[in-house]
Amino acid sequence: MSYTGLVALGLPEDSLRSFPEAFRVGMAARADELRDFGPNDPKNWVEPFGSGEIHIVVSVFSDSEQTWRDTLETAQQQYQRLGGVSVLVTQDFGAQPGDLNPLGYKDSIGQPAIEGCGVDSLPGQGRPIKAGEFILGYPGEAGVPRCRPARRW
Repeated sequence: MSYTGLVALGLPEDSLRSFPEAFRVGMAARADELRDFGPNDPKNWVEPFGSGEIHIVVSVFSDSEQTWRDTLETAQQQYQRLGGVSVLVTQDFGAQPGDLNPLGYKDSIGQPAIEGCGVDSLPGQGRPIKAGEFILGYPGEAGVPRCRPARRW
C-alpha cells in the first residue's frame, strides 16, 4: 500500500502524519538517496511506476500454477466489488524453480508471518509481527493501533 493509496482511502490527517517522511514522499522523490540514477533513474521507469497512481500492489507466489491462478481469481473477485478500483499494470514473472520470488530467493522479508494469521515464522525470522503493522485499526508493535481507518468496508 502506498502513501497516496492511504490518502485515497481517506485516512485522517493525523494518521497520515504518523508515517515516516520516506514513506510519505515515495521512492521517486528519494531517488538520489536510494542511488536510483542512470538506467534506474525514475525518469526511466515504465509508467505508471513513480507516477503516484499506484496505490496497492498484490503479489502472488505459489508452488503450483493452478493455486496461483485460483488466488489471482479470488483477488480479482474481491477488488471488482469495490468501486473506484482498477488495475493499472500487471506483471507475470512466471514460475520460479523451488517456489522462489522473481529475484531468485524465498522472500521472508516481504512476506513475514503476521500474528494471528495461522502461518508460522520461517526459521531465523523470530516471532510473528503484530497485525497492526499491516492492518489499519489493529494494535502494532507499540501495542496500540498506529492508524485508525477512515471508514469500514
